[in-house]
Amino acid sequence: MNSDHPQRPRQLTLIGMPGSGKSTLGKALAAKWQWAFVDVDQVIVAKEGRSLAALQDELGRDGFLDREAWHIQQFGQPGEILAPGGSVIYRSATMQHLRQCGLVVYLHVPLKDIELRVGDLRQRGVVIAPGKTVGDLWHERHPLYEQAAHLRVPCSGTDPTLSLNLLEQAIRQHMTSATEAAHGS
Repeated sequence: MNSDHPQRPRQLTLIGMPGSGKSTLGKALAAKWQWAFVDVDQVIVAKEGRSLAALQDELGRDGFLDREAWHIQQFGQPGEILAPGGSVIYRSATMQHLRQCGLVVYLHVPLKDIELRVGDLRQRGVVIAPGKTVGDLWHERHPLYEQAAHLRVPCSGTDPTLSLNLLEQAIRQHMTSATEAAHGS
C-alpha cells in the first residue's frame, strides 16, 4: 500500500449524497491504487452490532451524528480511501479532521440523478428529518459538501468508468497544483 506518490494525496475521503458513487468509485480507485477502502457505514454497523436505522432510533439524530463522528475520528492512516455516510458534513470537527488527514472530494451528482439512484432513505440509514424528501436533503447538504471539500468532481450519468476517470484526473490536477504552489512554481 504505497501512499507516497506525488500525484496522490496522503489519504482520500469521498463525500456526497447517498447514491453519489462513494462506495463504487472508492472501491475501484482503491483497487487501482492498491490502497485500503473503508466504507465507514459498514464499519459502524459491524462495530455497533446493529443497523444505521436502529442506531438512529436508539440514539436520535444528534446522538447518531456524534457516534458517527467518533468512528470517523478513528481513521486517518495514509493509503486509505474513506467513504463516510453523507451525514459526515454535519460535524465540522469531523470534516476538519478528514481535511487534515488528506484530500476531501465532493462527488457531485445532480438532484435528478440522485432521485433515480436512491431507494428508501430510511432503509439506507440516511439521516433525514421526518417528512423531508430527497430533494430537501440534497438542497440542505449541497452547500455543506461544497464548503467541506477540497475539490468537486461531477459524477452525473450512469457510467462509473467515466466518473472514475474524472475523479482521477481531478485528483492529479489538484495534487500537481498543490505541489507547484508549495515549490513556488
